[in-house]
Amino acid sequence: MVLDIARAFFHADINGVLQPRRQRRFFAIVDGFIAGEGNGPMAPGPRQEGIVMAGQDPVALDWTAAQLMGFDPQAIKLIAGAAARHRLPIGSSERITLETNCVEWKDGISPERSLRFLPPNYWDSIVAWKKENSEPKQDQEN
Repeated sequence: MVLDIARAFFHADINGVLQPRRQRRFFAIVDGFIAGEGNGPMAPGPRQEGIVMAGQDPVALDWTAAQLMGFDPQAIKLIAGAAARHRLPIGSSERITLETNCVEWKDGISPERSLRFLPPNYWDSIVAWKKENSEPKQDQEN
């Protein structure tokens, strides 16, 4: 339903008729000064990252934000669905231009160079970075 609403937003003309070409422009600013990780949106853990993102393509923006957080955007159904080919495209993940003042991300964002956000408990399958020492240590009897 979210993708249908997005398609209607971008492709419906003034009379509500869907058109093959976009009918309006889009620009978003993402405030990542203080972000949330873990079990959000109701009880996230705060992270002070000091990041601002902006873009004209909602799919590219979400795709990049997911990568930056250390998640696999293809494993997030809503982002993957938005990026999939459709007769009424919402945006694209194919031609993302990243401009950054962070030297580590000049050549793109890799899981190893991501911010390694913790996912909600039920999102383990979307984590792109390898969890190091994620297993709880067991007390060993001597």
